[in-house]
Amino acid sequence: MEGHPKRPDAPPRAKTLRMAGGQAVLAALVLALGLGTTAWLAQSQGRQERLRIEREFQQASDKLFARTLREIQLFMEVLDSIRQLHSLSDQVTPAAFDEIVRKGMIYQRRILGAYGFAQRIPHDMRATYEQEGGAGHRIVRADGTGGFEAMPEKPEYFVLTYQTPPGGLDIPPGYDFGARAEDLAAIASMEKVGVFALGGAPAGSVPGTGEGLYMFAPIAYGPAGGGGELVGFAIGLFQPERLLATAMGDGSKGIAARLEAARGPSSPDDAFAFAREFSLANQEWRFVAEADPGYRTEARSRTPRIIALVGTAISLALAGALVLLAGRARRIEALVQKRTAELAEANRKLEAAMEDRRELEDEVLRISGHEKARIGRDLHDSLGQKLTGAMYLFGA
Repeated sequence: MEGHPKRPDAPPRAKTLRMAGGQAVLAALVLALGLGTTAWLAQSQGRQERLRIEREFQQASDKLFARTLREIQLFMEVLDSIRQLHSLSDQVTPAAFDEIVRKGMIYQRRILGAYGFAQRIPHDMRATYEQEGGAGHRIVRADGTGGFEAMPEKPEYFVLTYQTPPGGLDIPPGYDFGARAEDLAAIASMEKVGVFALGGAPAGSVPGTGEGLYMFAPIAYGPAGGGGELVGFAIGLFQPERLLATAMGDGSKGIAARLEAARGPSSPDDAFAFAREFSLANQEWRFVAEADPGYRTEARSRTPRIIALVGTAISLALAGALVLLAGRARRIEALVQKRTAELAEANRKLEAAMEDRRELEDEVLRISGHEKARIGRDLHDSLGQKLTGAMYLFGA
């Protein structure tokens, strides 16, 4: 009989377990949904960040390319202005010309670094040029070891007659620019089309050191644009790295750029590579910009990371709150069940006590009735006896 009162407890306990399980499942769903949404938002923001960084890189590279072209154009314009000074060289003394260069051409020297003039000399004037009464310089060529040797005889020479600062072009006065194939090809190009031409690297430098290339500005008598007689040319030292450094300044951090001859097809632009071809003197060149390994890290904002952290924290907080609510609900339900059981037990005891009281009251009433009947009988008997005695007395 003691097992019967426990049967009503089973359904509430099962219901409580179902509620707790449902809340746990809800917490898991909220956590999964929150983490999934957070991951999607972070990934979406990350894609937008990558697109933004790629777009900013392409824009920065395009601006750097434009600045580089301006620096190259400025270099060529200044070299062209130097070329035009050749018309004055026959009218002023060398000392006066040096003073003009030293005092009045500071800007040109800052742009060009070093420059000079070369003159076309036929072979029959070589002896006159080399003697003391002439220029007094031997006509030489590079010997391939960093030094110079006498130039073998040939029909004509393109001799360096002036340079500033002295030795700035890495060659001595009297150097023949027709001694090397790359310089001779540039001279032939100037004779043909009458425009700037790029020669080889400085003759006195070690090959592959990247010191630059000679750039020639033709000095010709006759019609412009080719067809005139090439009598010489101005020489500037075209240094791509120097021009790039000027163009980049401090506003192109994280971008590595270079200028190179376009000897093959350019690779297509990818997200963090930029390539543009352009005409430089008599050649085709290519501007290439690439992002440094740390460029993306420096340019990336913290928004995706913040979204991931905040979203994860919110998801965990909501799931934790639901778990806490489930635990609290279980505790409340357990307390309610306990109090319900206690109340049921109290009711059972109260009913038992009331039943005992009812039985006691019935017993009291039964005993009271018996006592009343007994007292009535006793009174009746006593009264009968008294009446009998009285009658007996009166009868006597």
